Amino acid sequence: MSLTIGTTYVINYNINNVPNSAISDFIMVRLQRDGGEWETIIESMQNAGSFEWLVTSPAADSAVFEISCLDNLTGLRDSDRSFVGDPFEIELGDGGGSMSSRHFTALSQVMAKLQATFGTKESTLAASDAAEVMEGSKFSFTPNAAAVKLLGAGFSQNPSVIGPSIGDLTLVYPMRTGGVADSVGQWDIPLQCCGYSKTESTANIYTFAPSSLQSVWKDCTIEGFSGNRDTAKSFKRVIYNCMFNYKITLDFKAEEPIAKIEFTGKGVYDAAASLATQYTITKSVASILALKGLTINVFGDTDYDLCLFELDGGVEVVGPMLKPTDSHGLGYMGIKQMLPKWRLVAYKDSDTVPETTYHAGTAGTLSLSWGACPNKTTIASGASKAQITGIQDGDQDGAETVELSGIFLDNSLSIVVDTNAAA
Repeated sequence: MSLTIGTTYVINYNINNVPNSAISDFIMVRLQRDGGEWETIIESMQNAGSFEWLVTSPAADSAVFEISCLDNLTGLRDSDRSFVGDPFEIELGDGGGSMSSRHFTALSQVMAKLQATFGTKESTLAASDAAEVMEGSKFSFTPNAAAVKLLGAGFSQNPSVIGPSIGDLTLVYPMRTGGVADSVGQWDIPLQCCGYSKTESTANIYTFAPSSLQSVWKDCTIEGFSGNRDTAKSFKRVIYNCMFNYKITLDFKAEEPIAKIEFTGKGVYDAAASLATQYTITKSVASILALKGLTINVFGDTDYDLCLFELDGGVEVVGPMLKPTDSHGLGYMGIKQMLPKWRLVAYKDSDTVPETTYHAGTAGTLSLSWGACPNKTTIASGASKAQITGIQDGDQDGAETVELSGIFLDNSLSIVVDTNAAA
């Protein structure tokens, strides 16, 4: 997400994310760019859940807002009652001074359903469509209002023309199956919306693979709920015709050493949030697996001690296409290209010497597998379809590491989920 210098934005924050903010009438807003000094954006304002900010220079690759409560008696900032939001980019603009608003919702429930017909919204979702996503998942949208100024008497403005809005989504899932035979897990829905086919070549074993055939592509409808869980008190937003890119992360040194898959995508957002009742769902009891006991093959070497593995689907989603015959004027999404790539960090030892393979430009096989039936996942290239395109030395807690990055030739990549009943 990026904000443009010279543009005014309405920034919405979730008061519930600020510890004990309900007992504070006023807040302070600060900004940090690229890890530098904190800048005070607003010294004191009503704790109302939103504020306006005219983006100032300099640009930044990673900036964050901090919302801090002010003591009602002293008016001083209370550092124990502060909240730092997600990072964003500050980019150069044309200085036009336009007005934009990007709304962020703190999600408390997400539902996802494949669309039966590509490009056609699903109107009815059920409790079985629950998507138990992790923290960091979010909805956002950019309103599209065109100002109209017709020459006439005096200084006046005509009503703005409200155009269709594009919704942006981030969904983060733990990589787990449903925990029983033939239950792939909730993340298979957005994965199919990355242009990936889903086939069951062997009973209860499903293979996901990138496809260039538009007839294979799928899209989905996503419902997001935020706010009050009481009956008819929750804000419900719907984004449909959604397609995604994905990124799988196995971070063995993280505070949460589990496999995660993050989907970032967009779709059509054409109606205001409505008050609705959240679904009554039965939460999955499938285990979230710790990252241990993996089977690894890196170009024939099976004893790599990994610190990190990442797989980026490299899916470039375009659209939505224009569809003037629809009431909202927008149609379906599309995929411009798929260029999956991988990166790993491993401890360097005498058995981990990939430079020869790199300099020779040799293609090899790359695979990782973790878990056990019916909760087993394997990521694999085709035979001799992975290539190392980058290599550099690093350090992990004082131990020397090697970082490798590369590509999958001919999009020869599969994600296999084995849901067979345990033997």
